[in-house]
Amino acid sequence: MLWHQLACKLKDPDADFLLQLVGGVRLGVNETLTPSPAWPSSTASIDEPVPLLTCDSAWKSALDHPDVVASLVQDEIDAGFIVEVADGLEALQRQFPRVAFGKLGVVITEGRARRLVVDSSISNVTANTVLPNHMLLPRIADVQMECAPTSMDLEKWFNSPWTSPRRAGAS
Repeated sequence: MLWHQLACKLKDPDADFLLQLVGGVRLGVNETLTPSPAWPSSTASIDEPVPLLTCDSAWKSALDHPDVVASLVQDEIDAGFIVEVADGLEALQRQFPRVAFGKLGVVITEGRARRLVVDSSISNVTANTVLPNHMLLPRIADVQMECAPTSMDLEKWFNSPWTSPRRAGAS
């Protein structure tokens, strides 16, 4: 796989995750995920798995806009992200022993594309998932240390294009 070779060449610590794309990416529902070497490890665990549920209703946002939901679902089918199971839930459960369906919702916000959302917590998927890493968002100090020079002339700071009077709209 070309992306994997490129990631290896660039010494990406997560290069081997690209190999999972061929056989399918595990979700971590009642199964162990391989931790990323790029993030700190987590010690979280699940004491007792809870049964997965199949929700047969949707959130009010989806129920109030069935035409929007139908269109967005069709877009997902056309793109190959989801497939319709001809024989329904029973056929799906015969093929896959663990099946869960969350509640479907739709987000409609002025000025933004409409989108489908699925609430995985309601089907117990979230409760049965353990991520093997802590995700850390950078602080402003981290960004400054990585991106800003350690020292700079005061004159350069004050005469930079970001602080010049022309940039601020003065004449």
